[in-house]
Amino acid sequence: MKTVVKWLLVVFVAFNLSAVGNGEESISIAIGEWPPYTSESLEHNGVLGRVITEAFALEGITVHFSFHPWKRAVRLAKNGEVDGTGPWRRKEKWVDSFIYSNSIAETDHVFFHLKSYEFSWNTYDDLVGVTLGGGSGYYYNKLLDDALKSGQLDMYRFAKDVQGLKMLLKERFNVLAINKHSGYYLLNKDFPGNKNQLITHHPKSLTPEEERPIYLLFSKKIKNSKASLQRFNKGLKHLKESGKYNEYFDDLRIGD
Repeated sequence: MKTVVKWLLVVFVAFNLSAVGNGEESISIAIGEWPPYTSESLEHNGVLGRVITEAFALEGITVHFSFHPWKRAVRLAKNGEVDGTGPWRRKEKWVDSFIYSNSIAETDHVFFHLKSYEFSWNTYDDLVGVTLGGGSGYYYNKLLDDALKSGQLDMYRFAKDVQGLKMLLKERFNVLAINKHSGYYLLNKDFPGNKNQLITHHPKSLTPEEERPIYLLFSKKIKNSKASLQRFNKGLKHLKESGKYNEYFDDLRIGD
């Protein structure tokens, strides 16, 4: 009887130590609104919220997201108030503050336009005389940025992507520079009836190939960031090999 009681006690202690250990296996990620990739209102916090969560889960780590304006999300991670932030493109100015994960996705911007507007382009010279729309303060690529700064091209800026789509429908400009998946997500979500059928996109990407990958950033102020990075990369690799990663992105490929 004493042996049985002793065995049960050992099992009980081991179970509770395991539970405590699992509770400590967590990570904090500061993130912002970028549907359908990340959003507090979307199931799984968006497709990339799901990828990040499940990649860590495969390594026994629970993710706690906090949503903020994007600039604040970076600042929190940079100061070590959270473990990391993302998704972000690689920026040289951040190399002293963060270490980068393997790429969690690739994104690109394209020109949306009305189907009734005949539009084709190959070089930025082809855009002279075309009225452009784009997000306020948004950088698309160096060539376009240089053309805008020199006055060769002009771009009407707006605060939110949904506002840009509304203005495009009203023909306030000819073409709209927007993330392809975000554009189609907003069209299907916020434009009733057949309005979302009036818009298409030109297949040529505005985003240089080397700038398309986006990453999860780990703060160098956190002492175990390198270990967290390695475990995340391992979980991400397993998620991709399982086929689930591709499944999660299938719904985003509307309009491809």
